[in-house]
Amino acid sequence: MPAATLDSSGGDVNSALPVLMVGVTGHRDVRDADVPGAMGSIRTLLQELQDVTSERARLIAASPLAGGADQLFALEAQRTGVELIAPLPKMRDAYRATLGDRESERLFDALLAEHRSFYVGDWKESPSLRKDLPTAEGAYERLGDMLDSTCAVLVAVWDGVLGGAPGGTGDTVARRLARDPSPAPIFWVPLSRRSPGQSRPRTRMRPGFIRSGPRPEELTGISAEDIYRRLRLACASTVRPADEPGIHAIRNRLGRAAELMKWLLHSAPQRGDLHQGNPELPT
Repeated sequence: MPAATLDSSGGDVNSALPVLMVGVTGHRDVRDADVPGAMGSIRTLLQELQDVTSERARLIAASPLAGGADQLFALEAQRTGVELIAPLPKMRDAYRATLGDRESERLFDALLAEHRSFYVGDWKESPSLRKDLPTAEGAYERLGDMLDSTCAVLVAVWDGVLGGAPGGTGDTVARRLARDPSPAPIFWVPLSRRSPGQSRPRTRMRPGFIRSGPRPEELTGISAEDIYRRLRLACASTVRPADEPGIHAIRNRLGRAAELMKWLLHSAPQRGDLHQGNPELPT
């Protein structure tokens, strides 16, 4: 059984469903021409996950609500009726000051007014809280650790370039790919970036689930049907983690997601703005 489970109201009960969390990491500088395709891919995935979790698990979407990919993902979660939470790498006011444009600020305010949010640094289960991460990049590395450790599925709205700034999209994806022998699922939405000097996606892969290829810098596709089968098995309490490759990584995240939701609903502190300034952020 998962380490902790919740009923539909958030209370933990013996007969509760597991919590399957789907999170997003992505670029802020998404090209306008790529927005419709990205939103369509995200919408299709969320609808498929609703089918996967039907009567098996409680589906939660997690978005930090930055401009670009995060907000696109959050809007699609709203439209498809998926419960949404907002893990923030900084306290609200300081984080809002980094968004960079009025439209992103407007959407941030509107989404926060309707959905539960929390400061990631308050969650004591975060692996990176054991690290000394005082820099701006550290706040985003902490966020990436939280998303990786709780999300059974991670959506990467991304140009396909691994690595980069700590806590950025390429770094978050690379660390998840390297985390387990059979990593938890990553759903890639390929796109180009509009920032000067940023290259176009390095492959012509279509949106879908990915894993590392024969060489670390290579990515290959995985059958969506196989991923959905693994997710269904992971949600079934009668399946042992060792019975299927990749199940252990997913089951760990189901349990950690349930712990997070229990903490968020019952123990998360209500805090003021702890961070100041507007540092350069990873993208």
